[in-house]
Amino acid sequence: MKRTIQRGFAVALTGLVAASCGAKTGLLAPDPESEPPGECVSLQATATIADLDVFTMMDASGSMEYETADGTTKWESVRSALASFFLDPESAGIGVALTFFPVVDPVVPETCEDPIECGGVIDGCKKYAFCFPDGGDFCETDQDCADAGFPTDTCDRLGFCAFDSDQVCLLEQNLGCESFQGDCADVGLCENHFDCKISTYEEPVVDVTLLPDGAATVIGAIDAHVPDGGTTTLPALAGAIQRAAAWTAANPDHKAIVVLATDGLPTNCDPALDGDNPQEGIQHLVDVAAEGAKAGVQTFVIGVFNAEEQAEAAPNLDAIAVGGGTESAYLISTEANVADEFRKALNEVRITAKSCEFGIPLIDGALPNLDKLVVRITPPNGEPVTVERVKSAAACHPTTGGFYYDTDPDGPVKPGRVILCPASCGLFGTAADRKVELLVSCE
Repeated sequence: MKRTIQRGFAVALTGLVAASCGAKTGLLAPDPESEPPGECVSLQATATIADLDVFTMMDASGSMEYETADGTTKWESVRSALASFFLDPESAGIGVALTFFPVVDPVVPETCEDPIECGGVIDGCKKYAFCFPDGGDFCETDQDCADAGFPTDTCDRLGFCAFDSDQVCLLEQNLGCESFQGDCADVGLCENHFDCKISTYEEPVVDVTLLPDGAATVIGAIDAHVPDGGTTTLPALAGAIQRAAAWTAANPDHKAIVVLATDGLPTNCDPALDGDNPQEGIQHLVDVAAEGAKAGVQTFVIGVFNAEEQAEAAPNLDAIAVGGGTESAYLISTEANVADEFRKALNEVRITAKSCEFGIPLIDGALPNLDKLVVRITPPNGEPVTVERVKSAAACHPTTGGFYYDTDPDGPVKPGRVILCPASCGLFGTAADRKVELLVSCE
């Protein structure tokens, strides 16, 4: 794991304390003959952690069927980890939504010999080539192989075995097919076989459902799905973030996050991938994750890779995670116990996502005076520390911390949550008697 695990906590709402202050006190209903509401309302509340909703975007590409070191497939291992997480008593009360990618367009075939088979889309039938015999790169000309460091290689066309359309082969060499699979056929892939519309991925297979009661529904959806196809990460991530942002806007006292679980870099649905280099699509994913973070939706990334893939995947997935407002991606080796390591990553995500955000209590159905609200933290066996507001996450001081609201109080969408800066969140210990209070004083 690339992060230090922070211990979670639960802070129970102990009540709103009425403080004498002119004609207004605490949460008491206003006297019709007293001053107009809102002029002076005092608040002292032990804060409650914001409700957490996890929008899980699960990679269901064909490579998820590859085996790990213990003989199970990546898909089976991730399914096992998710099931354990959903059924964990510590996850009770969390909302979960689930979406898979890719989504296949049932009208468009996967393989093709001519663009007309792909609906007549220009260049829709993509035929690939590979540097042979020493190279490991896709190419268009022999010069591409030389430029990649393989001057004696030729750029050989790829096809699929005539009797086994899942088996890739070298067309010009007629290599890669066993006798029962037939000859290597001149077959390409329909680029539009996979649905690339963001709106498609905004609609979860399972919409937000509370754990643990909803666990069976989510696990059942995973069991009913069969991994296949390419990696349409860009529209998938964009759709999940847009859905999570809309959910948060409708439920301002909730915190919504996106968990991107994947075993590969993007292969489809991004114009930056025309050069057949999956790293070229990373910047678009970083930009999408960053827009989500601005809207208050963090993106957590969990990747499953073999040792050879990890070196390439690590900086790319880290970049997406950082763009999404989290420290780094969780990378899991297929040589390890994938189910256990994936579950540990999910547990850490749960702790990290819930640790520092609190719902703002309403007074008679309205927000308290947000300009006067302060946060007071009492660490275990420590003195209370008052935390004052900063404008945004970017304004958090590295040592004195602070807090900010999930949205601008002067904007069109009123805040629903208080978010502690990292330094202030670090005041928490592991004892059960830690306390966070929200205070508004009339003085």
